[in-house]
Amino acid sequence: MSASVDRRCFAAMLLAVIASGMALMMSSTIAEGAEQVPGIEGYILGRFKDRFGFERIYVKLRPGVGDAELIALAKAWHAWEPRGWFWFLDDDEKAEQLLKTQPEAERGNITNYPAAWIAAHSLGHVQMELTPSGRRWVLMPKAERAGEPLVILDRE
Repeated sequence: MSASVDRRCFAAMLLAVIASGMALMMSSTIAEGAEQVPGIEGYILGRFKDRFGFERIYVKLRPGVGDAELIALAKAWHAWEPRGWFWFLDDDEKAEQLLKTQPEAERGNITNYPAAWIAAHSLGHVQMELTPSGRRWVLMPKAERAGEPLVILDRE
């Protein structure tokens, strides 16, 4: 084998390694236009203000977050924005579709709404509850575990 062939093979392998490293770096970067909050893990995928004036804030967290970590993160996000209705997701693949279809879904048209994706990637959400003793902000588990809140974040 000639030296020029060896150099071409080496160059091709080097380019493949560099390309795979760049792809890995790109897959772990924050989505364009996403908002980070200093000191809090995760990033905001987008926001939606519903017809009642409540702001839904969609936050991307890393996959595999357990209940204890989710509670700690929800407390941090809630302290940062006490009136936010946070939705914690472990994927951002269909975030743009979610945000674009949210206004139509609110009016009942769920044709393009990514409901299955949300169900598959939701880690939990923060919501306000009305109770006989007043309002409270709670962290609810993902839909498949619906029921009691994981934690009460705040009382008003």
